[in-house]
Amino acid sequence: MPSKTVLIAGATGLVGYAALKHFGAEADTRVIALSRRVPHDLHGAAHIPLDLTDPAACEAAAGVFGDVTHLV
Repeated sequence: MPSKTVLIAGATGLVGYAALKHFGAEADTRVIALSRRVPHDLHGAAHIPLDLTDPAACEAAAGVFGDVTHLV
């Protein structure tokens, strides 16, 4: 079981993609990437296609976020 789970909102943006590369390279870290489009390279992360401006979609996806320890 990973020691931390990092949730990256906006994983295709400038900061989000940099965080995806950084945390994806860490051992013992689970990374969840949120974005409407799939990033060019997931760097080992799990991708959840999600529009953060859609409240119903966010509520439906909320069950996956229970073990998140860090948010970018």
